[in-house]
Amino acid sequence: MSDKLLPIESVMDAIGVKRTKLYDLVTQGDFPHPVKVGALSRWPESEVDAWISRQKSKREAA
Repeated sequence: MSDKLLPIESVMDAIGVKRTKLYDLVTQGDFPHPVKVGALSRWPESEVDAWISRQKSKREAA
């Protein structure tokens, strides 16, 4: 199975937040930590998709 590593710009676009809010969510433990690739941060696409699914589930449960 291949799990594409997404750059921060793609993650911000996918979840609709700016860089500062994204890193706030990571620090608070509310979003997956990035994978470091050298000096770069990348997020596994499957983890971003899973986070989005959990957010949808919370909305539907409310």
